[in-house]
Amino acid sequence: MLGLGLSATRAGAANQTRAETSDADTGELPVTDPGIRPTPLWALFQLLPSPEWTFPPGEHYFGLRWRVTPLLYSYVTDRRLSRWRSLIAEPVVRHGGSVEWFVAPGYAFGVEDGASHFSTRTGIRAYFPLIERGEYLSLSLGTGIDYRHPDVSPIAELGLYSLFGGVGIVGTHARFGDFEETSVRLQVGYF
Repeated sequence: MLGLGLSATRAGAANQTRAETSDADTGELPVTDPGIRPTPLWALFQLLPSPEWTFPPGEHYFGLRWRVTPLLYSYVTDRRLSRWRSLIAEPVVRHGGSVEWFVAPGYAFGVEDGASHFSTRTGIRAYFPLIERGEYLSLSLGTGIDYRHPDVSPIAELGLYSLFGGVGIVGTHARFGDFEETSVRLQVGYF
């Protein structure tokens, strides 16, 4: 048993030396995935919503909206790393250039009687870096649906983000039957 453990250790050391040599030969540094995992503090920050103002014809109301990213693909991440993220996406990965599936539940205050206070948006959103790989300024374009019982509406979305993606202004336009509404959200959140 001891001999097998030592030989496995020697083989591992030899493989590591070969890997270091090949990295040294090409002049590239070794690359590893960041290994970011959900933590209780991260979960707590995800509970903080972003404020939203909605403007249907002739009125307006205030609401709160959360952002969840079940799946994200970054098209600018180093090819030696995984380009896929689920739930957590580092700002440089998201705003440097990516496409995500988003889910955004929301709650509206002051809607007319009989109308639903709850809504959920889901769709596809793409991020494009504008200044400094998106860390100073990035743009997002999205499309999807807004479900507000009993109606479903197609949506179009446009966003501008700054401060490493921590703050953004997002505009969404929806069409429910014969009326349209536009909403503006102050998107806050880091991961």
